[in-house]
Amino acid sequence: LFLSFVLIGFAAITLYNSKYSGTLPPTSHFSWVDFIYSSFPLLVAGLTIFIVEDRLYYPQAILLLPVIIMASTGGKKPGLVMAAFTTGVLLTYSHIIVYPGSSVFSVIEANLIFISVIFIIGWFVGVQTDLERQYRQQLTRLANTDMLTGLYNHRYFQEKLQEYFEKATETKPVSLIFIDIDDFKYYNDSFGH
Repeated sequence: LFLSFVLIGFAAITLYNSKYSGTLPPTSHFSWVDFIYSSFPLLVAGLTIFIVEDRLYYPQAILLLPVIIMASTGGKKPGLVMAAFTTGVLLTYSHIIVYPGSSVFSVIEANLIFISVIFIIGWFVGVQTDLERQYRQQLTRLANTDMLTGLYNHRYFQEKLQEYFEKATETKPVSLIFIDIDDFKYYNDSFGH
C-alpha cells in the first residue's frame, strides 16, 4: 500500500515537473495534474494520522506539510484553500479518534490554536510565494525591455525568433522583414541611445 502511494506521488511529481519545466506554473487554470499534485500530500497526511492514531506524540503536525507544499507552489489563495481542507481532516480526525462522542464545538475549541497555526502558515508561505512570483515577473520584464523606450530589446527578439523558428512548419512558415532607417545614427547621437 505504501509503495503504491509512493509510485503515485512520484508519477504526479514527474508529470507536474515535465509540464512546467523551466517556467512558472500559470495561475489561471487548474488541470488534473495540478489536482493530483496538490491533493496527494493531503491524502498521505490524512491517511497517516488515521493509521498512526495516537501512537505518536502529536501526529496532527504532519497536516502542516500539505499546506506548506500547496502555498509554496500555488501562492496565498491555494495555500488558504489547502489550510481549509486540512482543517477539515484535522477536525474529522479529532472527532473520531481523539475526542470520540464529543460535540463539534468542543473539538474546534480543543484544536483552535493548531487551526490558527495552519491558516497562518498557509497565508505566510503563500504571500512569500506570490511576492517571489511578482518579483520574477518584474525582473523578466526589466530584462526584456529597453529602459528608455519601453520597447522589447534584442535579447527578447532573439528568444522570440528562436521560438517562432521552432514552431514553424511547411504550412506555417516564418517570415522576417528588416527595415533600415537611413542616418538614424545622427538621431541616436543627438537624443541618446
